[in-house]
Amino acid sequence: STIPQSRIGRLVRAELHEAKGEVPQAEELLRELLAENEGDARVLERLLALYIATNRRDDALDLLESRVAQNAQDQKLLLMVGLAYRRLGEDTRM
Repeated sequence: STIPQSRIGRLVRAELHEAKGEVPQAEELLRELLAENEGDARVLERLLALYIATNRRDDALDLLESRVAQNAQDQKLLLMVGLAYRRLGEDTRM
């Protein structure tokens, strides 16, 4: 592969997998990146977008709820949660 194994390189690879419809490969890379740095909002946003785009509503909600449980004071995370719930039609949760 010509794309390096850096975090950015792996994020780009995940996006390329997603663009080609290779959802399992994209998800695997995004989950690896998130496990390495749980505070990486860009990776969290991509994984949520992947779940939403592939109609994996429960996975998106589980991911959001686990992140909020870990860091309920993170304002950017809370904004992301609100926007994702709205996209998922879950305005009344939490």
